[in-house]
Amino acid sequence: MLAGTTDVPAGTFDAAGDLVVGRARWNSATTDQWFGDLDEVRVWQRVVGEREIAGAARPQPPSLRFPNGAQAAVGKPVTVNLSPAGDADVVAYRYSMDGSVPSITVRPAAPGGSVTVAVVPGDVDAVLKAVAVDRAGNESLVATSYELDVSARSGPPSMAHADLNNDGRSDVPIVYDNGNNETQLWNLTSTGDGFNTPTIAWTTGPGSAYPAAKLKTVAGDVDGDGNGDIAMFRDEGGGRSTLSVLRGDGNTYKLYPTVWDSGACGCSSVGSAKLVAGDFTGDGKADLAQLYDLGNATWELRVWASRGLVAGQPSFAPPTVWLRTDPGTSDWNQIRIVAGDVDGDGRADIAEFYNYPNGQTKLWMHSSQRDATTGAFSFTGATLRWDSGVGNWWWTASTFVCGDFTGDGKADVGIIYNYGSGVWRLWTLTGSSSGVDGPFEPAFRVILAG
Repeated sequence: MLAGTTDVPAGTFDAAGDLVVGRARWNSATTDQWFGDLDEVRVWQRVVGEREIAGAARPQPPSLRFPNGAQAAVGKPVTVNLSPAGDADVVAYRYSMDGSVPSITVRPAAPGGSVTVAVVPGDVDAVLKAVAVDRAGNESLVATSYELDVSARSGPPSMAHADLNNDGRSDVPIVYDNGNNETQLWNLTSTGDGFNTPTIAWTTGPGSAYPAAKLKTVAGDVDGDGNGDIAMFRDEGGGRSTLSVLRGDGNTYKLYPTVWDSGACGCSSVGSAKLVAGDFTGDGKADLAQLYDLGNATWELRVWASRGLVAGQPSFAPPTVWLRTDPGTSDWNQIRIVAGDVDGDGRADIAEFYNYPNGQTKLWMHSSQRDATTGAFSFTGATLRWDSGVGNWWWTASTFVCGDFTGDGKADVGIIYNYGSGVWRLWTLTGSSSGVDGPFEPAFRVILAG
Protein backbone atom coordinates (compact mmCIF):
# COMPACT_ATOMS: atom_id res chain seq x y z
CA MET A 1 0.00 0.00 0.00
CA LEU A 2 1.34 3.43 -0.96
CA ALA A 3 1.79 5.52 2.20
CA GLY A 4 2.65 8.80 0.50
CA THR A 5 4.66 10.56 -2.20
CA THR A 6 7.62 12.94 -2.17
CA ASP A 7 9.17 14.81 -5.04
CA VAL A 8 12.77 13.79 -5.68
CA PRO A 9 15.15 16.31 -7.27
CA ALA A 10 16.34 15.42 -10.74
CA GLY A 11 19.65 13.60 -10.84
CA THR A 12 19.32 12.10 -7.34
CA PHE A 13 19.50 8.51 -8.58
CA ASP A 14 21.80 8.98 -11.56
CA ALA A 15 24.33 6.15 -11.55
CA ALA A 16 27.26 5.04 -13.62
CA GLY A 17 29.12 1.75 -13.88
CA ASP A 18 28.08 -1.89 -13.99
CA LEU A 19 24.79 -3.21 -12.67
CA VAL A 20 25.47 -5.19 -9.48
CA VAL A 21 23.04 -7.83 -8.24
CA GLY A 22 23.19 -9.10 -4.68
CA ARG A 23 24.75 -6.04 -3.00
CA ALA A 24 23.86 -2.46 -2.23
CA ARG A 25 26.11 0.57 -2.55
CA TRP A 26 26.30 3.28 0.11
CA ASN A 27 28.73 6.16 0.47
CA SER A 28 30.76 4.87 -2.47
CA ALA A 29 31.19 1.42 -0.89
CA THR A 30 29.39 -1.93 -1.34
CA THR A 31 27.33 -3.16 1.60
CA ASP A 32 24.40 -5.42 2.58
CA GLN A 33 25.49 -8.60 0.81
CA TRP A 34 22.61 -10.92 -0.18
CA PHE A 35 23.03 -14.33 1.44
CA GLY A 36 21.09 -16.91 -0.53
CA ASP A 37 20.35 -18.07 -4.07
CA LEU A 38 18.97 -15.99 -6.90
CA ASP A 39 16.50 -17.94 -9.03
CA GLU A 40 15.86 -15.29 -11.66
CA VAL A 41 16.87 -11.68 -12.38
CA ARG A 42 14.81 -9.10 -14.26
CA VAL A 43 15.77 -5.45 -14.81
CA TRP A 44 13.41 -2.61 -15.75
CA GLN A 45 14.26 0.93 -16.86
CA ARG A 46 10.97 2.25 -15.57
CA VAL A 47 8.64 2.16 -12.61
CA VAL A 48 7.05 -1.30 -12.20
CA GLY A 49 3.41 -1.53 -11.12
CA GLU A 50 1.88 -3.77 -8.46
CA ARG A 51 0.26 -6.19 -10.93
CA GLU A 52 3.48 -6.57 -12.90
CA ILE A 53 5.44 -7.30 -9.73
CA ALA A 54 2.95 -10.01 -8.79
CA GLY A 55 3.29 -11.50 -12.26
CA ALA A 56 7.07 -11.57 -11.95
CA ALA A 57 6.69 -13.89 -8.93
CA ARG A 58 5.01 -16.57 -11.05
CA PRO A 59 6.91 -19.56 -12.40
CA GLN A 60 7.07 -19.92 -16.14
CA PRO A 61 4.30 -21.95 -17.86
CA PRO A 62 5.26 -25.65 -18.03
CA SER A 63 6.54 -27.41 -21.11
CA LEU A 64 4.06 -29.95 -22.54
CA ARG A 65 5.31 -32.90 -24.57
CA PHE A 66 3.69 -36.10 -25.87
CA PRO A 67 6.54 -38.65 -25.71
CA ASN A 68 4.66 -41.38 -27.58
CA GLY A 69 3.28 -39.10 -30.28
CA ALA A 70 0.32 -36.76 -30.47
CA GLN A 71 -2.15 -39.22 -32.04
CA ALA A 72 -5.10 -39.92 -29.76
CA ALA A 73 -8.69 -41.18 -29.82
CA VAL A 74 -11.73 -40.02 -27.89
CA GLY A 75 -12.01 -41.96 -24.64
CA LYS A 76 -8.55 -43.52 -24.85
CA PRO A 77 -5.52 -42.39 -22.80
CA VAL A 78 -2.40 -40.77 -24.25
CA THR A 79 0.70 -39.90 -22.19
CA VAL A 80 1.95 -36.36 -21.74
CA ASN A 81 5.10 -35.11 -20.03
CA LEU A 82 4.91 -31.95 -17.91
CA SER A 83 8.23 -30.26 -17.12
CA PRO A 84 9.35 -26.87 -15.77
CA ALA A 85 10.49 -24.15 -18.16
CA GLY A 86 13.65 -23.25 -16.26
CA ASP A 87 12.17 -22.94 -12.76
CA ALA A 88 13.90 -25.09 -10.17
CA ASP A 89 11.26 -24.67 -7.45
CA VAL A 90 8.21 -26.07 -9.28
CA VAL A 91 6.60 -28.53 -6.85
CA ALA A 92 3.34 -29.36 -8.64
CA TYR A 93 1.44 -29.13 -11.90
CA ARG A 94 -2.28 -28.75 -12.46
CA TYR A 95 -3.98 -29.69 -15.69
CA SER A 96 -7.32 -30.27 -17.43
CA MET A 97 -8.45 -31.85 -20.69
CA ASP A 98 -11.91 -30.31 -21.12
CA GLY A 99 -11.04 -26.63 -21.48
CA SER A 100 -11.77 -25.88 -17.83
CA VAL A 101 -9.47 -24.24 -15.29
CA PRO A 102 -6.65 -26.73 -14.54
CA SER A 103 -7.56 -28.57 -11.33
CA ILE A 104 -6.07 -32.09 -11.50
CA THR A 105 -2.88 -32.00 -9.43
CA VAL A 106 0.29 -34.04 -9.91
CA ARG A 107 3.57 -33.66 -8.06
CA PRO A 108 7.11 -34.45 -9.27
CA ALA A 109 9.35 -36.61 -7.12
CA ALA A 110 11.56 -33.60 -6.38
CA PRO A 111 11.21 -29.82 -6.89
CA GLY A 112 11.93 -28.84 -10.46
CA GLY A 113 11.23 -32.35 -11.73
CA SER A 114 9.02 -33.50 -14.58
CA VAL A 115 6.11 -35.94 -14.51
CA THR A 116 4.36 -38.20 -17.02
CA VAL A 117 0.61 -38.66 -16.78
CA ALA A 118 -2.09 -40.30 -18.90
CA VAL A 119 -4.80 -37.95 -20.20
CA VAL A 120 -8.04 -38.92 -21.91
CA PRO A 121 -9.59 -36.69 -24.61
CA GLY A 122 -13.32 -36.32 -24.09
CA ASP A 123 -14.01 -35.21 -27.67
CA VAL A 124 -12.19 -34.52 -30.93
CA ASP A 125 -11.64 -30.87 -29.93
CA ALA A 126 -10.03 -31.69 -26.57
CA VAL A 127 -7.32 -29.24 -25.47
CA LEU A 128 -4.74 -29.84 -22.75
CA LYS A 129 -4.24 -26.93 -20.35
CA ALA A 130 -1.63 -26.90 -17.58
CA VAL A 131 0.01 -24.62 -15.03
CA ALA A 132 3.15 -24.96 -12.90
CA VAL A 133 3.04 -24.28 -9.14
CA ASP A 134 6.07 -23.18 -7.07
CA ARG A 135 6.88 -23.65 -3.38
CA ALA A 136 5.11 -20.42 -2.44
CA GLY A 137 1.93 -21.56 -4.17
CA ASN A 138 2.29 -19.19 -7.11
CA GLU A 139 0.73 -20.49 -10.33
CA SER A 140 2.14 -19.87 -13.77
CA LEU A 141 0.10 -18.60 -16.64
CA VAL A 142 -1.73 -21.37 -18.49
CA ALA A 143 0.18 -23.41 -21.05
CA THR A 144 -2.14 -24.71 -23.77
CA SER A 145 -1.36 -27.52 -26.18
CA TYR A 146 -3.13 -27.86 -29.52
CA GLU A 147 -0.79 -30.62 -30.70
CA LEU A 148 -3.16 -33.55 -30.14
CA ASP A 149 -4.70 -35.03 -33.26
CA VAL A 150 -7.81 -36.65 -31.81
CA SER A 151 -9.86 -39.18 -33.78
CA ALA A 152 -13.42 -40.28 -33.05
CA ARG A 153 -14.24 -42.91 -30.43
CA SER A 154 -14.04 -46.51 -31.61
CA GLY A 155 -14.15 -50.00 -30.12
CA PRO A 156 -16.08 -51.34 -27.12
CA PRO A 157 -15.54 -49.96 -23.61
CA SER A 158 -13.05 -51.69 -21.34
CA MET A 159 -14.35 -54.44 -19.08
CA ALA A 160 -11.24 -54.57 -16.87
CA HIS A 161 -11.91 -54.22 -13.16
CA ALA A 162 -11.19 -50.71 -11.80
CA ASP A 163 -9.98 -49.48 -15.19
CA LEU A 164 -10.02 -45.74 -14.57
CA ASN A 165 -9.08 -44.57 -18.08
CA ASN A 166 -10.51 -47.18 -20.51
CA ASP A 167 -7.17 -48.65 -21.62
CA GLY A 168 -8.01 -52.25 -20.76
CA ARG A 169 -5.78 -52.37 -17.66
CA SER A 170 -6.82 -52.32 -14.03
CA ASP A 171 -5.75 -49.23 -12.08
CA VAL A 172 -5.63 -48.24 -8.42
CA PRO A 173 -7.91 -45.49 -7.06
CA ILE A 174 -6.93 -44.30 -3.58
CA VAL A 175 -9.31 -42.48 -1.25
CA TYR A 176 -7.10 -40.31 0.95
CA ASP A 177 -7.96 -38.49 4.17
CA ASN A 178 -6.09 -35.17 3.92
CA GLY A 179 -7.26 -33.99 7.33
CA ASN A 180 -9.63 -31.15 8.21
CA ASN A 181 -12.54 -33.15 6.71
CA GLU A 182 -10.94 -33.02 3.26
CA THR A 183 -11.15 -36.20 1.20
CA GLN A 184 -9.02 -36.62 -1.91
CA LEU A 185 -9.22 -39.22 -4.66
CA TRP A 186 -5.85 -40.19 -6.14
CA ASN A 187 -5.59 -42.05 -9.46
CA LEU A 188 -2.71 -44.48 -9.90
CA THR A 189 -3.00 -45.60 -13.54
CA SER A 190 -1.22 -48.64 -14.94
CA THR A 191 1.33 -48.50 -17.76
CA GLY A 192 1.39 -52.29 -18.19
CA ASP A 193 4.76 -52.68 -16.48
CA GLY A 194 4.38 -50.06 -13.76
CA PHE A 195 2.35 -46.97 -12.96
CA ASN A 196 2.21 -43.33 -14.01
CA THR A 197 2.82 -40.64 -11.41
CA PRO A 198 -0.29 -40.54 -9.18
CA THR A 199 -2.66 -37.61 -9.66
CA ILE A 200 -5.06 -35.93 -7.26
CA ALA A 201 -8.02 -36.35 -9.58
CA TRP A 202 -10.69 -34.99 -7.23
CA THR A 203 -10.89 -33.31 -3.84
CA THR A 204 -13.70 -32.17 -1.59
CA GLY A 205 -11.72 -29.24 -0.21
CA PRO A 206 -11.39 -28.63 3.55
CA GLY A 207 -14.46 -28.85 5.76
CA SER A 208 -16.48 -30.94 3.33
CA ALA A 209 -19.58 -33.04 3.84
CA TYR A 210 -17.65 -36.15 2.75
CA PRO A 211 -15.08 -36.83 5.48
CA ALA A 212 -13.27 -40.12 4.86
CA ALA A 213 -14.17 -41.41 8.33
CA LYS A 214 -17.85 -41.53 7.33
CA LEU A 215 -17.32 -43.21 3.96
CA LYS A 216 -17.02 -46.69 2.52
CA THR A 217 -16.02 -46.64 -1.13
CA VAL A 218 -15.57 -49.05 -4.03
CA ALA A 219 -14.51 -48.67 -7.68
CA GLY A 220 -16.54 -49.96 -10.62
CA ASP A 221 -17.80 -48.82 -14.01
CA VAL A 222 -21.41 -48.18 -12.98
CA ASP A 223 -22.43 -46.50 -16.27
CA GLY A 224 -20.63 -48.90 -18.65
CA ASP A 225 -18.60 -46.26 -20.51
CA GLY A 226 -15.22 -47.92 -19.86
CA ASN A 227 -14.04 -45.40 -17.25
CA GLY A 228 -14.08 -46.46 -13.61
CA ASP A 229 -16.38 -44.65 -11.19
CA ILE A 230 -16.35 -44.49 -7.39
CA ALA A 231 -19.40 -45.38 -5.30
CA MET A 232 -19.47 -43.81 -1.83
CA PHE A 233 -21.76 -44.91 0.99
CA ARG A 234 -21.85 -42.21 3.67
CA ASP A 235 -22.91 -42.87 7.25
CA GLU A 236 -25.65 -40.40 8.22
CA GLY A 237 -26.02 -41.76 11.76
CA GLY A 238 -28.89 -43.64 13.35
CA GLY A 239 -28.56 -46.61 10.99
CA ARG A 240 -29.13 -44.42 7.91
CA SER A 241 -26.81 -44.14 4.91
CA THR A 242 -26.74 -42.41 1.53
CA LEU A 243 -25.08 -43.38 -1.75
CA SER A 244 -23.21 -40.88 -3.92
CA VAL A 245 -21.22 -41.51 -7.10
CA LEU A 246 -18.07 -39.94 -8.45
CA ARG A 247 -18.43 -40.45 -12.19
CA GLY A 248 -15.06 -40.74 -13.90
CA ASP A 249 -14.15 -39.47 -17.38
CA GLY A 250 -10.61 -40.91 -17.40
CA ASN A 251 -9.10 -37.69 -16.00
CA THR A 252 -11.19 -36.41 -13.12
CA TYR A 253 -14.56 -37.05 -11.45
CA LYS A 254 -17.92 -35.36 -11.19
CA LEU A 255 -19.85 -35.77 -7.95
CA TYR A 256 -23.46 -36.95 -8.11
CA PRO A 257 -24.66 -36.63 -4.51
CA THR A 258 -27.34 -38.82 -2.97
CA VAL A 259 -28.43 -41.09 -5.78
CA TRP A 260 -29.96 -43.31 -3.08
CA ASP A 261 -31.03 -42.77 0.53
CA SER A 262 -31.87 -45.58 2.94
CA GLY A 263 -34.17 -43.33 4.95
CA ALA A 264 -34.59 -43.54 8.69
CA CYS A 265 -34.93 -47.32 8.76
CA GLY A 266 -32.18 -47.98 11.30
CA CYS A 267 -31.10 -50.84 9.05
CA SER A 268 -28.31 -49.36 6.92
CA SER A 269 -25.30 -48.56 9.08
CA VAL A 270 -22.10 -48.14 7.04
CA GLY A 271 -20.14 -49.71 9.89
CA SER A 272 -22.09 -52.94 9.49
CA ALA A 273 -21.37 -53.30 5.76
CA LYS A 274 -18.52 -54.81 3.73
CA LEU A 275 -18.63 -53.47 0.20
CA VAL A 276 -17.68 -54.87 -3.24
CA ALA A 277 -18.55 -54.04 -6.85
CA GLY A 278 -19.04 -56.33 -9.85
CA ASP A 279 -21.31 -56.94 -12.80
CA PHE A 280 -23.58 -59.35 -10.95
CA THR A 281 -26.39 -59.09 -13.54
CA GLY A 282 -24.18 -59.47 -16.64
CA ASP A 283 -25.33 -56.28 -18.41
CA GLY A 284 -21.90 -54.65 -18.74
CA LYS A 285 -22.35 -52.25 -15.81
CA ALA A 286 -20.95 -52.59 -12.31
CA ASP A 287 -23.43 -53.29 -9.52
CA LEU A 288 -22.81 -52.82 -5.80
CA ALA A 289 -23.05 -55.48 -3.10
CA GLN A 290 -22.95 -55.22 0.67
CA LEU A 291 -22.30 -58.06 3.09
CA TYR A 292 -24.47 -56.68 5.90
CA ASP A 293 -24.22 -57.78 9.53
CA LEU A 294 -27.63 -58.62 11.03
CA GLY A 295 -26.21 -59.72 14.38
CA ASN A 296 -26.60 -63.11 16.03
CA ALA A 297 -24.00 -64.63 13.65
CA THR A 298 -26.07 -64.00 10.54
CA TRP A 299 -25.78 -61.68 7.55
CA GLU A 300 -27.24 -60.94 4.15
CA LEU A 301 -25.92 -59.94 0.73
CA ARG A 302 -27.68 -56.83 -0.58
CA VAL A 303 -27.29 -55.78 -4.21
CA TRP A 304 -27.81 -52.38 -5.84
CA ALA A 305 -28.21 -53.23 -9.56
CA SER A 306 -26.96 -50.43 -11.81
CA ARG A 307 -29.39 -48.82 -14.25
CA GLY A 308 -26.59 -46.88 -15.92
CA LEU A 309 -27.44 -43.24 -16.57
CA VAL A 310 -31.02 -42.09 -16.04
CA ALA A 311 -31.76 -38.45 -16.85
CA GLY A 312 -28.02 -37.91 -17.14
CA GLN A 313 -26.98 -39.21 -13.73
CA PRO A 314 -25.99 -42.61 -12.27
CA SER A 315 -28.97 -44.61 -11.09
CA PHE A 316 -29.52 -47.89 -9.20
CA ALA A 317 -32.49 -50.13 -8.63
CA PRO A 318 -33.56 -50.28 -4.97
CA PRO A 319 -31.41 -52.78 -3.08
CA THR A 320 -32.61 -56.37 -2.89
CA VAL A 321 -31.43 -59.27 -0.76
CA TRP A 322 -29.77 -61.96 -2.89
CA LEU A 323 -28.75 -64.23 0.01
CA ARG A 324 -29.37 -64.46 3.77
CA THR A 325 -27.80 -66.93 6.19
CA ASP A 326 -29.60 -68.64 9.03
CA PRO A 327 -29.07 -67.18 12.54
CA GLY A 328 -26.09 -68.53 14.42
CA THR A 329 -24.40 -70.06 11.37
CA SER A 330 -21.88 -67.48 10.08
CA ASP A 331 -20.05 -64.72 11.95
CA TRP A 332 -19.80 -61.53 9.86
CA ASN A 333 -16.67 -60.50 11.76
CA GLN A 334 -14.78 -63.55 10.47
CA ILE A 335 -15.48 -62.90 6.77
CA ARG A 336 -13.70 -61.04 3.98
CA ILE A 337 -15.15 -60.92 0.47
CA VAL A 338 -14.00 -60.15 -3.08
CA ALA A 339 -15.99 -60.16 -6.32
CA GLY A 340 -15.27 -61.33 -9.87
CA ASP A 341 -16.60 -63.58 -12.63
CA VAL A 342 -14.65 -66.68 -11.63
CA ASP A 343 -16.76 -69.17 -13.59
CA GLY A 344 -16.77 -67.18 -16.84
CA ASP A 345 -20.56 -67.00 -17.28
CA GLY A 346 -20.59 -63.21 -17.70
CA ARG A 347 -21.83 -62.48 -14.17
CA ALA A 348 -19.64 -61.63 -11.18
CA ASP A 349 -19.59 -63.98 -8.20
CA ILE A 350 -18.73 -63.51 -4.52
CA ALA A 351 -15.70 -65.22 -2.97
CA GLU A 352 -16.04 -65.50 0.82
CA PHE A 353 -12.92 -66.17 2.91
CA TYR A 354 -13.81 -67.37 6.40
CA ASN A 355 -11.48 -67.30 9.37
CA TYR A 356 -11.56 -70.49 11.47
CA PRO A 357 -9.64 -71.08 14.72
CA ASN A 358 -6.06 -72.31 14.82
CA GLY A 359 -4.78 -70.91 11.53
CA GLN A 360 -7.40 -72.38 9.21
CA THR A 361 -8.98 -70.47 6.29
CA LYS A 362 -11.69 -71.68 3.93
CA LEU A 363 -12.94 -70.25 0.65
CA TRP A 364 -16.68 -70.43 0.05
CA MET A 365 -18.11 -69.38 -3.33
CA HIS A 366 -21.46 -67.70 -3.96
CA SER A 367 -22.28 -67.72 -7.69
CA SER A 368 -24.65 -65.27 -9.32
CA GLN A 369 -27.71 -67.02 -10.73
CA ARG A 370 -30.96 -66.03 -12.43
CA ASP A 371 -34.30 -67.74 -12.12
CA ALA A 372 -35.43 -68.89 -15.57
CA THR A 373 -39.09 -68.29 -14.73
CA THR A 374 -39.16 -65.04 -12.76
CA GLY A 375 -35.92 -63.50 -14.04
CA ALA A 376 -34.92 -62.69 -10.45
CA PHE A 377 -31.25 -62.76 -9.52
CA SER A 378 -29.73 -64.29 -6.41
CA PHE A 379 -26.51 -65.76 -5.04
CA THR A 380 -26.13 -69.47 -4.45
CA GLY A 381 -25.54 -70.80 -0.98
CA ALA A 382 -21.98 -71.38 0.14
CA THR A 383 -19.98 -73.95 -1.83
CA LEU A 384 -16.60 -74.93 -0.36
CA ARG A 385 -13.80 -74.46 -2.90
CA TRP A 386 -10.66 -74.45 -0.77
CA ASP A 387 -9.65 -75.46 2.75
CA SER A 388 -6.18 -74.58 4.02
CA GLY A 389 -6.27 -77.11 6.84
CA VAL A 390 -5.51 -76.38 10.49
CA GLY A 391 -2.35 -74.40 11.22
CA ASN A 392 -1.58 -73.68 7.56
CA TRP A 393 -3.13 -70.31 6.77
CA TRP A 394 -3.54 -67.44 9.19
CA TRP A 395 -6.35 -65.16 8.04
CA THR A 396 -4.84 -62.12 9.76
CA ALA A 397 -1.71 -62.41 7.55
CA SER A 398 -3.76 -62.48 4.34
CA THR A 399 -4.92 -59.78 1.94
CA PHE A 400 -7.50 -60.98 -0.58
CA VAL A 401 -7.78 -59.64 -4.13
CA CYS A 402 -9.51 -60.60 -7.37
CA GLY A 403 -8.57 -60.18 -11.04
CA ASP A 404 -7.93 -62.07 -14.27
CA PHE A 405 -4.28 -62.92 -13.58
CA THR A 406 -4.10 -65.64 -16.26
CA GLY A 407 -5.79 -63.70 -19.08
CA ASP A 408 -8.31 -66.46 -19.85
CA GLY A 409 -11.39 -64.28 -19.39
CA LYS A 410 -12.22 -65.66 -15.95
CA ALA A 411 -11.47 -63.87 -12.70
CA ASP A 412 -8.89 -65.43 -10.40
CA VAL A 413 -8.63 -65.02 -6.65
CA GLY A 414 -5.35 -63.91 -5.17
CA ILE A 415 -4.08 -64.08 -1.60
CA ILE A 416 -1.16 -61.86 -0.65
CA TYR A 417 0.35 -63.61 2.36
CA ASN A 418 2.66 -61.91 4.83
CA TYR A 419 5.29 -64.40 6.02
CA GLY A 420 6.99 -61.81 8.21
CA SER A 421 10.55 -60.42 8.04
CA GLY A 422 9.62 -58.43 4.94
CA VAL A 423 8.51 -61.44 2.86
CA TRP A 424 5.20 -61.50 0.93
CA ARG A 425 3.90 -64.02 -1.58
CA LEU A 426 0.92 -63.91 -3.91
CA TRP A 427 -0.89 -67.23 -4.16
CA THR A 428 -3.57 -67.67 -6.82
CA LEU A 429 -6.74 -69.71 -7.07
CA THR A 430 -7.57 -69.67 -10.77
CA GLY A 431 -11.11 -69.27 -12.05
CA SER A 432 -12.82 -72.25 -13.68
CA SER A 433 -16.30 -73.28 -14.76
CA SER A 434 -16.72 -75.03 -11.42
CA GLY A 435 -15.50 -72.11 -9.34
CA VAL A 436 -11.77 -72.00 -8.64
CA ASP A 437 -8.81 -74.38 -8.84
CA GLY A 438 -5.70 -74.24 -6.71
CA PRO A 439 -4.15 -72.60 -4.84
CA PHE A 440 -1.05 -72.59 -7.02
CA GLU A 441 2.54 -71.69 -6.42
CA PRO A 442 3.23 -68.03 -5.68
CA ALA A 443 2.76 -65.74 -8.65
CA PHE A 444 5.42 -63.52 -7.16
CA ARG A 445 7.55 -63.21 -4.07
CA VAL A 446 8.71 -59.93 -2.53
CA ILE A 447 11.50 -59.66 0.00
CA LEU A 448 12.16 -56.34 1.68
CA ALA A 449 15.45 -55.95 3.51
CA GLY A 450 16.68 -52.90 5.33
